Amino acid sequence: EVFDVTGKKVLSVRIDSADKTISLNLRKGCYILRVAKQTRKISIA
Repeated sequence: EVFDVTGKKVLSVRIDSADKTISLNLRKGCYILRVAKQTRKISIA
């Protein structure tokens, strides 16, 4: 799942393997990425 800085979910993708590449196609900015139990902050420039 990908959330914007306000907490709004902007993308949800089911990942069914350990190696998966996803094109986000998001506007510039900071986002929160949650995969399983891990959460990371990402920046799109």
